Amino acid sequence: MARKQRKKLTGAEVGSAFDQAALEMPGPFDLSGRGHEARCTFDRSL
Repeated sequence: MARKQRKKLTGAEVGSAFDQAALEMPGPFDLSGRGHEARCTFDRSL
């Protein structure tokens, strides 16, 4: 069987997908509390 080819995403494509997902999610979010860190990074390989 042939392996599925993965497309390399650009930063702009990742940002656009994140923005679209954020618009579709209901809010507001309360991200405070134990174990929460205000900053985060996104790994495109996930």
